[in-house]
Amino acid sequence: MEETPDLTARKALVLGANDPAAAAIALALARAGVDVAVTSTTGDPEEAFALRPLRRALEGAGRQAIADIADLGNGSSVQIAVRQIAKQLGRIDLLVIASGEATNKPPERLTDAEWSRAIGYNLGAYFYACRAIAKEFAANEAVDGVKGRIVALLPAVERAPGNAVRHAARAGAEALITALAQEWASEGIVVTAIAAGSEASEPAMVEAALRLAQAGIEETGQVVRTGD
Repeated sequence: MEETPDLTARKALVLGANDPAAAAIALALARAGVDVAVTSTTGDPEEAFALRPLRRALEGAGRQAIADIADLGNGSSVQIAVRQIAKQLGRIDLLVIASGEATNKPPERLTDAEWSRAIGYNLGAYFYACRAIAKEFAANEAVDGVKGRIVALLPAVERAPGNAVRHAARAGAEALITALAQEWASEGIVVTAIAAGSEASEPAMVEAALRLAQAGIEETGQVVRTGD
């Protein structure tokens, strides 16, 4: 990995930090001088409780750290969590989001409710997060034309039976990132993504995330592919 950049005084929110790569990115950001808030992926209190060791590790890096609960498949929950964390941190400069839920069920047997839940966590979560953070970025002062940055971690999806809904959601998430990047560039918001392949490693994803945490407007819409 390249030398850790100096991101001192930045404020970051990592949604879905139960994901190992997202947790590793959160810790790398703290070591680079960033105050970091992390949340769960679902509204399960045990999932949020499991983030406590990560919060202690972030504090051990000498940074302000927050661990909170959020249900990324629910737009209202995401909005509330982002607003509360922005108040606690003072502002948010960087959003990292990782979300996803495996289905592993043949499409002909997938119920409407299962389809909606899978789309909610594998696609809707990214929209909810971006929508919520855009409102917070709007209040930030632009630095080099940038008010805030979004890095979406798109999980690998195996080409195996039962993953049709996740493939559909992954394609939708990539299209969403591209569209938002185009729409928000004029607002000073940089929107990027890391698309994990089946051989993606945590170090490679961390390195990509640290680079995208410094991306300029000219790099908005970039999708970094790792482990293909």
